[in-house]
Amino acid sequence: MSMQLLYTYINDINRCLYKQEFCFTNNFKINYNEETRQLIIEKQENYYKSLWGKRISNVNLLIGQNGAGKTTLFDLLGSQRDRRANLFNDRPRVGRTKCASWFSIYHIEKNIFVIEGIDLGLFKNLYGVPEDINPEYSIVIKYECETKKIKFIAYTQMYYRKEKENISLDQEMIILYGQNLKEKQWLKKERVIRRADYYVGFKRIYLDIPKITNIYKFMSKEYKLLEESFTAKEIECKINFKLYNSDKGSKKEIEKEFDLNLYNNKEEILYFKAKNTSIRYMEPKVNKAKWNIQQEYIIIFYECYIVGLWMDGLKDNGQKMNIDSLKKEISNLELVSDDFFSRVDYLQKVIGILFKEISEIYQIDKDENYYEEAIIKFGKSLQNLNIKYFQTHENINIKLNDGFDENIYELLETYCTYTMHDINKQNDLYNYVDIFFSNLSNGEIDFINGFSNLYTALDIEKYNKRFKSALIILDEPDESFHPEWSRKYIYYLIEFLNKASKIKNLKYQIIISTHSPFMISDVPKEFIICLKVEQNENGEIERKTVKANFGLMSNFYDIIRDDFFISSPIGEFANKIFKQIINKIDIMEEYNKNNIEELIGIISGIDDQFIKKKLLDYLDKKKVKLMTQDVKEKRIKELEEEIRRLKEEDNKYD
Repeated sequence: MSMQLLYTYINDINRCLYKQEFCFTNNFKINYNEETRQLIIEKQENYYKSLWGKRISNVNLLIGQNGAGKTTLFDLLGSQRDRRANLFNDRPRVGRTKCASWFSIYHIEKNIFVIEGIDLGLFKNLYGVPEDINPEYSIVIKYECETKKIKFIAYTQMYYRKEKENISLDQEMIILYGQNLKEKQWLKKERVIRRADYYVGFKRIYLDIPKITNIYKFMSKEYKLLEESFTAKEIECKINFKLYNSDKGSKKEIEKEFDLNLYNNKEEILYFKAKNTSIRYMEPKVNKAKWNIQQEYIIIFYECYIVGLWMDGLKDNGQKMNIDSLKKEISNLELVSDDFFSRVDYLQKVIGILFKEISEIYQIDKDENYYEEAIIKFGKSLQNLNIKYFQTHENINIKLNDGFDENIYELLETYCTYTMHDINKQNDLYNYVDIFFSNLSNGEIDFINGFSNLYTALDIEKYNKRFKSALIILDEPDESFHPEWSRKYIYYLIEFLNKASKIKNLKYQIIISTHSPFMISDVPKEFIICLKVEQNENGEIERKTVKANFGLMSNFYDIIRDDFFISSPIGEFANKIFKQIINKIDIMEEYNKNNIEELIGIISGIDDQFIKKKLLDYLDKKKVKLMTQDVKEKRIKELEEEIRRLKEEDNKYD
């Protein structure tokens, strides 16, 4: 059995949830008595353990009305240590007397568990805890089934299941939190700072910014793990380098100020000769006889970078003696021949000379100086691309529908290496290269963003073999989806995690919040938690957790009525129309043909056949009741005439 989150109890976290419990397992029956402060854990048979495939232990759903507290719970479970402290005051601080009080339980193996949280005073049956333990804790415990007592064993970061591996328990499980971070201009949220988690227990990672490489990989080939075709047929990846932009004036004015003697002939600098353009130009081509469009792009990319280095980093910031020496060194640098490869080699040498001086002026640590490396490696990756992708001397356009290209992937990976995921690699590549995707709807963006973020879990499995389990928390991932995508989301998710990686080290537990009744029908009710919003006797709003009444393969109406606490299966305006029809029928005091025909017309527009039939039957009963004797006799004659006519028609075919 893999490590997994079993249970969370919130006593008070200074937010909307108070004295509520959340159970995420069917392997154990867990009960916490707040009055006696006793925690009881009992193992039970779980018939669903193979339901999700070999790589997924279980899928849990958290549902409830807006404002019920779903995101609050997820922030508690998924936020890194510092953010959790700011949101819930989960560590004592000066001027704050009320500290958060909560705990979560994770199963490790047999009767060994991890408990993390704030306030060990919640447990009366816990013993052996060190006296100097912090209010914020993560501890390994042994649950003694016979005595119902909890024995402290060790701190999580000091417990080793296999001593030879030298891997502490806190390094065996990772928690990945996919937040719903759609910002509104008028709303200020707690800032999410992306950095290493320094929590004493299981570490948290945010799934909010997918790597560009993962977006490309998913959209160019691996979406086929889910469906053979995808709606976003026209999606494009654009790679544009940003032309040097300075407050020193226009390109012509910069050219006058630029006094570095590149190529020993300033007239040979393509950057100053190229026209700024956003569409593929035909005439005049820059140095048309010498360079194709890909070579122009790469040469101008290096030249643009050199211009920026010289104008902003060296020209006015170095000692005159050193600047003159630099000019002389570059003037003496020989351009062996003016073919493409010689020119690129020359420009790379110039960049190396300039960076040597910049490192001394700005005292950049050699171990953290990746400026030169980033630019050179990105330039080399550009050389490996197919020329068909180059649209202008500053624009690359890749149609993802054309399929996966390893060279494109390597280029994007180089960009990500230096711009996203290693803060110790100081460089400014992002100032010169702009990469983005286009031709997507909001729903497609969220769909691609969500699945591209899941590669983080797969990368962890690939590069960090110490991890054995991953808890994935997803806050309303289907918010912008069409109902059909929402209906298929659980299926997509399970298929992706089971198929996308050939490495099988990691086992996943998934917790999702949603407003989709379709997701409910994909999950057994034992794994569904409903958060209900109620008013107490004092008129105060309270949130309560209740187990779902419906789940796997339940019908739509049962789910929305019971699990989503919806009072009607139809929209509120439709509900109002329904009541108006009933009321009009009830208050009818005399037979009025026009009024009746108007009601029949409205009822005929109802598409639910059951509701339509019931309303027409109700109206018919009222019609019969209101008919005068003359009207009834007239109606009888009309019906008799209709019967006679039908018989005559029938006799014609005998």
